[in-house]
Amino acid sequence: MYWEQHLTDTGIQPTDMGELRYSSRRLSHASVPLRDLTPTVQKQLLDGSARLAATYRNVGYRGRLSTDATVTPAGRVPFTEVNAQVTGSWHINPCRW
Repeated sequence: MYWEQHLTDTGIQPTDMGELRYSSRRLSHASVPLRDLTPTVQKQLLDGSARLAATYRNVGYRGRLSTDATVTPAGRVPFTEVNAQVTGSWHINPCRW
């Protein structure tokens, strides 16, 4: 799952959240917006993503950012990568940008 944000001189604006599913190491499904998260998982995703976005903004990055995470069987949300670009929903929501 991912949470996209726009970092500017004046702050951080959340944009879209979504989920990418893979089959045989290839993208098979994209779901936007992200749905059916437990409150605990959603809080971990939003809090962790906000901290990562703030870190990037504090070192001077401005632009689109996508924080990617997974959910473990125990319900933990480890972040796997941060992309300094729109990752998942660009092709779905081009008019929003």
